[in-house]
Amino acid sequence: MANFKYRAVDPQGKGSEGVMTADDIGALEQLLEGHGYWLVNAEEQKNAATVKVKHGAINHRDLIEFTIHMQHLLSAGVPLARALTGVADEAEDPNFRALLKAVVGAIESGMPLHEAMEAHPGSFPEMVINLIRAGEAGGSLPVTFAELRSYLEWVDKIRADMRKAMVYPSMILVAMGLFMIVLFTFVIPKFSTVLVNLDVALPAMTVVLMSLSEFVVSSWWMWLPLVVGLPISATVAYRAIPGAAYQLDLLKLHLPVLGGLIRMILLSRFVQTCGFLLRAGLPLLQCLNLCQRVAGNLVLIQALAQTEREVSEGTTITEAINRHEIFPPMVRQMISVGEESGELEQTMTTLSSYYNDEIPRRVDKVFGIMEPMLTLTMVGVVGFVALALFLPMMSLMGGMK
Repeated sequence: MANFKYRAVDPQGKGSEGVMTADDIGALEQLLEGHGYWLVNAEEQKNAATVKVKHGAINHRDLIEFTIHMQHLLSAGVPLARALTGVADEAEDPNFRALLKAVVGAIESGMPLHEAMEAHPGSFPEMVINLIRAGEAGGSLPVTFAELRSYLEWVDKIRADMRKAMVYPSMILVAMGLFMIVLFTFVIPKFSTVLVNLDVALPAMTVVLMSLSEFVVSSWWMWLPLVVGLPISATVAYRAIPGAAYQLDLLKLHLPVLGGLIRMILLSRFVQTCGFLLRAGLPLLQCLNLCQRVAGNLVLIQALAQTEREVSEGTTITEAINRHEIFPPMVRQMISVGEESGELEQTMTTLSSYYNDEIPRRVDKVFGIMEPMLTLTMVGVVGFVALALFLPMMSLMGGMK
């Protein structure tokens, strides 16, 4: 057997190229004719068994586009290898194009799609490969790609909700921090010099403000490393210290205002993923295992791992999840009903629909609370500083009168 880099055309004259394994040129020509192509030329690949591609995770947007094209092409009756070739020809990323052509070559040599994807570790998500394996076994690849498209687009949406929930408040807090630094290190010291030169009695709040500003200016060498080092230390601790990552993830779930939203987003990801996997025909234990890999929080990951272990030992999923506080009563009750009725898949779908409706409302509610709080905090700080600085001047003006 040898690998041949070939160029071929179909009856409409549309060209195709790729790499295919065959005994010789004659066998290659017969394989291509079986797929509806005529061989134009072929060259044996002496130095490699497969197309050389850089292994690495596929861009999420490229993966969505891939599932969209494959869904429509397979639903229209286009053969798998030809559909993949068409998607590869339209791919903008050269490495993704080479990856798909390598997959086409493996398929044309007789390999199933999921095995051709597994031959490129780290490129295709494990969940995608497992679902395509289930789709091939059930003969429903178009439906599988439609489900994958829906799921990946939902992941995009949930990431947008997470960014909206976390990035905006973080930016506001950073801006407030920078404002405070400028205020206490540049603005207040200049006013303090003027007030001292006026030689007037200073109100208590003015003295406190000037003392605080003097402390910040004189001890910058102490608090600056603290401010810069704290996030770095937290990141290092998260990765290196046993138990620290779990405690930090637990802390996120108990943050005021944001904690409930984070918990809701995590549970939404779990029920959406689990329902999606159950609809694809995967067994419950495999669903629980795959859900751990996309959970995104160690508290939920450990809860799912314990649930998987107990279910494998014969415990019902209802009994298992009831031991973990991260699952709210509503989720426990609905899963219990779904398990008793044998419609756990439908229950997960119903829960995911609930969270899809509830999360945008909760995000708006959180911002409705946070924006006034941040605004009032900023107004309070500016008002206090202004009052502390101008009271002595007003006192001096009154004395002059």
